[in-house]
Amino acid sequence: MTDKTHPYPSYPYHRDSPYDPPPEFSLWRTQSPISKLSLWDGRTAWLVTGLDEVRTVLRDHDTFSSLPTAAGFPSLNPADAGAKAPGMMQLTDPPLHEVLRRAVQGEFTVKRVAERRVETETIVTDLLDAIEARGGPVDLLSSLCAPVPAQFTCRQLGVPLTDAPFFAASLSQRFDHTAEQVSSQDADQQLVNYFAGVVDDRRSEFRDDLSGRLVRDHVQTGDLTAAQAARILHVLLIAGFDTTKNMLAMSTILLLNHPDELARLQTDPARWAAAIEEMLRYLSVVQYQRRAVIRPVDIAGQRMEPGDGVLTALHAANRDPRAFDMPNRVDFERSHNIHLAFGSGIHQCLGQPVARMTLQVTIPRLFERFQALRLAIPANELVYNEGQNIWGPRELPVTW
Repeated sequence: MTDKTHPYPSYPYHRDSPYDPPPEFSLWRTQSPISKLSLWDGRTAWLVTGLDEVRTVLRDHDTFSSLPTAAGFPSLNPADAGAKAPGMMQLTDPPLHEVLRRAVQGEFTVKRVAERRVETETIVTDLLDAIEARGGPVDLLSSLCAPVPAQFTCRQLGVPLTDAPFFAASLSQRFDHTAEQVSSQDADQQLVNYFAGVVDDRRSEFRDDLSGRLVRDHVQTGDLTAAQAARILHVLLIAGFDTTKNMLAMSTILLLNHPDELARLQTDPARWAAAIEEMLRYLSVVQYQRRAVIRPVDIAGQRMEPGDGVLTALHAANRDPRAFDMPNRVDFERSHNIHLAFGSGIHQCLGQPVARMTLQVTIPRLFERFQALRLAIPANELVYNEGQNIWGPRELPVTW
């Protein structure tokens, strides 16, 4: 499909399967791992679908800028454009990026996250108890997949659990691809204002949580401004709430669709870690990372010029047959699984130890508790978040 402005295919949102990237992506990759698309606003962008090529783009921050103000930086829809405010950690380049990331990276070490595993197990157990007491059918998205990362993130940041509904509503408005730009900007600003208040509170009275340590060690020393600290907390909230929620939901749907594999996991729990790694690759719920070209470069025979936009398709790269044997098959025994579900380079997901730990705790316990778990509606009636960068269902009705 082409538009009237450019002789390039229009950016497709539709998937034939909830597990797979749009089928056009695989077709285009057989012709070239880099192709050109026309976007919703009439501009064009390079779509990168090959794993090696995506890794090259994401690791070369001297050539590919993460700044939303850079010429050509692409967006997926009006709401997406409205929410791309400068100053957010994932939307900065060096040297500012290093300053922002360094301020909180110690909170996300494997050791620090492992120390919170017991706390996470308690969160999951309490939520499963409530689900069992309520009885089926239930919406697993709102009763487990969303509350687990929400509670973990609120406790980590040191904000009240009672504010979680406000966060969820703001993020829903922010990521609604049908919303106007001003609506997404308003939702984003509400979150910025909230965390500006958190920073002010911690400046007045120290509390030993992530927010308090960030203010004590970096704002009060002059390393960061109060506004920068608020933006960091804002980014951590977004990452903590939305990505893991959708990964939990999609993993559940995938396992219910592969009962034989699920049965093997239930009889051999030692396989869960590798299985979750494979689900991260196979599902790739964060679909794209965006960049803008700031100096000429040749990749895979394509000449990219300053001002060009780039969409790196993580879900398509993780199905690259040059990198994975039978990439479109779920293989929980896959030994070579160097995927890009968390990105690559300096912007690789800071919270990936949290995501892995949360998945490794929640998914096995869900299926241990509810061994007869099943969808409460036909699978083809599930509705997904078309048009959003983070892929997942709007609801997940289950029973047992």
